[in-house]
Amino acid sequence: MSTPELLPLLLILFNLVPLGGLLALREGYLKSAGGMITVPLAIALVVGSGAHFLSSGTDNVFRMSPGEWRLSFQISATLLMCLEALGCWIGLRAFTVRCEKLKATN
Repeated sequence: MSTPELLPLLLILFNLVPLGGLLALREGYLKSAGGMITVPLAIALVVGSGAHFLSSGTDNVFRMSPGEWRLSFQISATLLMCLEALGCWIGLRAFTVRCEKLKATN
């Protein structure tokens, strides 16, 4: 089974959506920004948590065989999960904040 040719391009575009959300947040489009930040990061959080912490496969940080890259992989998987959770929190806050609060701080 081979990887479809468009898959790398689609994954790159999918990863750029939260950056577009940050630009939308800067311009004051809070609801759009919240969705653009939260949805992709929540999907990545669920998939990554399942693959790296809940699955019984070789990518599970608790079941990895000893090796040179074990600690680095465990740290990067944990940090990535934390960053994705933080991004989801920021996106949800942007989605739920009222415009009056934003205007009052400017």
